[in-house]
Amino acid sequence: MTNTVPTPSEPTTLASELTTIVSAIDRLAQVEDVNQLAREAVEFARETLNVERVCIYLVESTQPEIVMRGTWGTSDRGVTTDERGLAHVYARDDFEGLQALHSRRELWEYRSLESQSTDRRRLPWTREDRDWLATTPLLVAREIVGVFYNDTAISKSPLDPGKQAKLAVFGSLLASLLRERLSHQSVDRQRPPVPKTSRFIDKVLYDLEREPQLTGEQLAERFRVSAGHLARTFKAEVGTSLVEYRNRLRLDRFFAAMRTSPPSLHEAAIAAGFGSYAQFLRVHRQITGLAPREYSSNGQPREE
Repeated sequence: MTNTVPTPSEPTTLASELTTIVSAIDRLAQVEDVNQLAREAVEFARETLNVERVCIYLVESTQPEIVMRGTWGTSDRGVTTDERGLAHVYARDDFEGLQALHSRRELWEYRSLESQSTDRRRLPWTREDRDWLATTPLLVAREIVGVFYNDTAISKSPLDPGKQAKLAVFGSLLASLLRERLSHQSVDRQRPPVPKTSRFIDKVLYDLEREPQLTGEQLAERFRVSAGHLARTFKAEVGTSLVEYRNRLRLDRFFAAMRTSPPSLHEAAIAAGFGSYAQFLRVHRQITGLAPREYSSNGQPREE
């Protein structure tokens, strides 16, 4: 076996990458809100660490079942999406295996999804065509605060150990921030648990991620149920109305477009899934209280 001698640039590159992660953690330490902290962490992992699709799920309860609650994640289009209405149960044996990862000198769990026996309903992001899923625990003194899930369902690329290692280092530092915030922000922890979403609602959420322009009536017709039944079931399982979930999903996509490579407001609104610019204006004002006449350089709206 021939040993590879690192070039002089390699240590410099590693130091630069670690400095970037530490600087990000220092910046995130100033964010008090858990929701905002999780969102910015997801966007840093995707935009700076180049992790293609990533989401953060936090441990909501451990008794009688281990329930993982979504925060923010990445859609099929590579933009940040609100996953706070999603939750799933984590098998206790698998959860205990995650707790012991570091003692086995491992940083993440890799799961191939090629086997037809894999129960995809127990995983985030209901996709039938992805090849693998990596789970990186957010560990503090063997306490799991949450997990990073990530895959490459968009490009179909294999797992990149280098990116995965950087995500694990970032997650290890992030875990302490999350645990501290969660201990002080009991409001989020006091939300009543949302029941596990059924296969039916999983499919509805998946279709909304792919086609956010779909209306409730169109979804009901697609799944051969009444619009009323769909609305009631969605509200009961997700915890918010289909209309509100869809509006926030599209608005999040609009904000993401304005932060990355700002097009015109009209183009960004249509690309986000709004049926018309007038509809976008109405939803934007309803949710933000502002009219989107101008945006600052970081994509945030300026009040008129």
